[in-house]
Amino acid sequence: KDTLVYPKLIESRSDTGEHVLKLTDTLTLNLRPSNVLADKIEYAEDDLVEEMDTENLRKNLLVDPRQMSSVLLHDTEGGLKVEGILYNSYFIRPTRLAARSSDGQDAHLISRIPGTSTFLPDHGSGIPENYESVPDIESRTSECKQGEEPPEDITFEVYVISDKEHQKYFPKRRCLIMYTALLFNSVNYYLRSMTKPRVQLRITGVRRIRGKESNYLKTVDAALDGNVTLHTLKERSKTLNLGRKADLALLLTGRNIAPDEKRKNQDYLHGLAFANGLCTENFVAVSTDNPPGFYRGTAPAFRVLGFLLGSRPKGGKNPAKGKEDACSRTESNKVIFANYTTATYKFSKCNEKLVRETIKEKGCSCWAVSTRLTVGRNYTYYPGQKLTREKYCKRKFAHENRAVYVDPEYADKCKVACCLEKTAVEGPSCYIAPAVDGMSCKDNKMCLGGKCTLPPQGSRTPGKTEQPQ
Repeated sequence: KDTLVYPKLIESRSDTGEHVLKLTDTLTLNLRPSNVLADKIEYAEDDLVEEMDTENLRKNLLVDPRQMSSVLLHDTEGGLKVEGILYNSYFIRPTRLAARSSDGQDAHLISRIPGTSTFLPDHGSGIPENYESVPDIESRTSECKQGEEPPEDITFEVYVISDKEHQKYFPKRRCLIMYTALLFNSVNYYLRSMTKPRVQLRITGVRRIRGKESNYLKTVDAALDGNVTLHTLKERSKTLNLGRKADLALLLTGRNIAPDEKRKNQDYLHGLAFANGLCTENFVAVSTDNPPGFYRGTAPAFRVLGFLLGSRPKGGKNPAKGKEDACSRTESNKVIFANYTTATYKFSKCNEKLVRETIKEKGCSCWAVSTRLTVGRNYTYYPGQKLTREKYCKRKFAHENRAVYVDPEYADKCKVACCLEKTAVEGPSCYIAPAVDGMSCKDNKMCLGGKCTLPPQGSRTPGKTEQPQ
């Protein structure tokens, strides 16, 4: 069931690009700039190829990593517009089906992404159990020695290709690029379940397939012939020198994908890829995003890119023994299918092991990042360290004629209790919400993800102005 909401900015910091966005009484996002787009990307349409500076695009592309959310935020004189992915299971976008709220906020709809089944969590509960705060991407150089251990944080560069059926939903280049960025932010959230190394993806190119270039995509009835298309995509990537521009390449299709012409009537695929193709000529994969525009392609993209990184489908075989094996890597260069029936949203322990082995085997020439990102930095403040509970409550109830005060009893529980004083007509009432990340709690700790914890290394401890009011 769709949920009608009226998003409202509680706090914004122009110097850091951070925002606190209230969606409902129980859903609040702590947003910061995303770094999924490189400073400059290649944008291509058939024979037209140009370099695009993404600075203006990245200004509105924001993420809340702890709640697995990624949105485009536009705050203009015409009102606040929010579009993107919430908790990796829902999407939000403006709607004209409802009027503005009494205080002038635009109506938006929150809808479930087709094919997902998770529930909409309370504030902060979207954090995986083994989640660790992932630092911003640091530039890596090629000055390394083969055989050394991979760094703790690795960023692989990806080139994204959109076929004719997929791009129909995105007539403007900006729409296609930003949708792709939102989708890959969600893929990165799935990848964060693995550590040592922590792997993230950065987009270095986006290409529309139009006109004659579409000829290398073979169709079977209304579906894409996955096997033929994957191999022709590999050859096309050589012609375009995509291997010099990225470590991975992904074709997003708006069609269903059939394994091949002989099996066109079998169940369609999430996608397919070459096993262990990272940083080789077999670095290509194909995945479905059907219907386009609803972020359904997140899980398929994660799975096939995982195959390129070294993961395998469930029930893999040991090529040496020819039988089921507890945890053996799929033979390199073999095509792996991602079936709909085996959908997964995180690596198994076995696949984590295989991905680590593949990354180490590829060596530091594969780890080096050729693009540079200036937006990445270490954040020393969290939004709640600048937004006191008192200020939060005053802004939330700015339209009320009654006095607002904060009940300090809930501070150590990482809650904010905003209370309205009793009047001759109405009795006292309190609104309780999760604390914004960075608000203080007991023993000079801070609230992160709804829990009272020690401040992360490198962040400022709560000051006197951030103590419970």
